Amino acid sequence: MTIQEHKIFSIIIPLYNAENTILSTLESCQNQHFTDWEILIIDDSSSDNSVSLVQDYLVLHPELQIHLIQNSKNMGPSYTRNIGWENAKGDYIAFLDADDQWHPDKLMILHSFITTCPEATLLFHSFTLSYDSFTMEISPSTYQVHTISQLSILLRNPIATPCCCCKRSITERFDESLRYAEDHDLWVRIAARYSILELMGPPLSVLGRPMLSKGGISAARHQMRLGEMAMYRKFSNTTKVSWLVFSVLLLFSFLKHLKSELKRWLFRV
Repeated sequence: MTIQEHKIFSIIIPLYNAENTILSTLESCQNQHFTDWEILIIDDSSSDNSVSLVQDYLVLHPELQIHLIQNSKNMGPSYTRNIGWENAKGDYIAFLDADDQWHPDKLMILHSFITTCPEATLLFHSFTLSYDSFTMEISPSTYQVHTISQLSILLRNPIATPCCCCKRSITERFDESLRYAEDHDLWVRIAARYSILELMGPPLSVLGRPMLSKGGISAARHQMRLGEMAMYRKFSNTTKVSWLVFSVLLLFSFLKHLKSELKRWLFRV
């Protein structure tokens, strides 16, 4: 599939069995005050009514630049996002999950900072799990900019995928061999070569579920830790003393996981 018209933002939405949330997600895009965007919805072989709902939405809103791509079989989020990336025509890629929503001023804020900070390859902001903060008035002056180092990203992933945008032109992509921590791995690789800026201020995304939850299943949390270890192994192999770096990172990951599990046990969270 080839998409011809140039836009500032290409919004990439992986879709998989999200019939209860996808329309709200699309509405949050339609409600953006900054309108120079296209949407690429990549269906990862959904088995529910998601695709039909999207197709009906396209018929009702022919004025919107929305493109539907369908995987022939379920390929996972990394492959799905990469397909959207390869078909995008915008200057910047903005990721959005099919159960999340954006503040109406999100793209306006991001556009202001990519204009004033063109050296930034990736920009990100905070998120919330509640819509309460979306009632406050915001502007670019509400935010402060902070540069994030690769080390800080390596030790703790501060970037929720629906809270960032990056230049389409970079060659880095999601590692399709990783089923967990694939986003963390990408941010670490981007940080090795480019500038990453954090917009410090009110959240601009509402997540349908917390980071690291993958649906909130306990077994999945352990799988995500294993994914983090795989990501650390991959990073360590790029260093001269890979065994030492990996040992330190492995210990750090174990202690972080232990702290998280103790917190869940003590506070039943």
